[in-house]
Amino acid sequence: IPPVLTPLLPWLLQFKEFALQATNSMGGSCMTAVQKRTFPAAFCIMPSCALAFEALVMIYKWAQKPGQFPEGAISLRAAVAVGECLDFGGNNAFGDPVNTAFKLAEDVAKPWEILVQEPAFDQIMPEKTSLWGFERKQLEISHVMLKYWAVQWLSATAREVAEQLELVVLVAQSNTQVLVGA
Repeated sequence: IPPVLTPLLPWLLQFKEFALQATNSMGGSCMTAVQKRTFPAAFCIMPSCALAFEALVMIYKWAQKPGQFPEGAISLRAAVAVGECLDFGGNNAFGDPVNTAFKLAEDVAKPWEILVQEPAFDQIMPEKTSLWGFERKQLEISHVMLKYWAVQWLSATAREVAEQLELVVLVAQSNTQVLVGA
């Protein structure tokens, strides 16, 4: 364990556990090659780009709850990419979308930013993306042009949408409980 991560280990493990729960709830899976390491990341394969974005929203909302992490201890950066990949049974995966997502999340994203590769963005329903204030961007890295959309989670627009989603989730949970009990 890198010494800088030692004091954050309990929070890191909580993050990985919640990322796993959020991903599983959307029908995806976290790659165990990254989950088992103390590396501060989650690497997940999802059934659709829309579900990947929804899982990220859950994770970001969870990470922003007061007291979840020590003040300033973490800053999330995430990316969604789409394409063919070789999945080694939930242990690891390789391919262009994996490389693109890692490049966007690790090298391009700013703290608390979600980046969505352009083809992935096109697969997320417009009614979901239009509310968030995504900004279209492009960047050339190593002679490869990356086209993507970015949303800053801490922006006023994103915070307002996240608060509205919380209300929608609470209403949906309330309705589900009523239907289950009936």
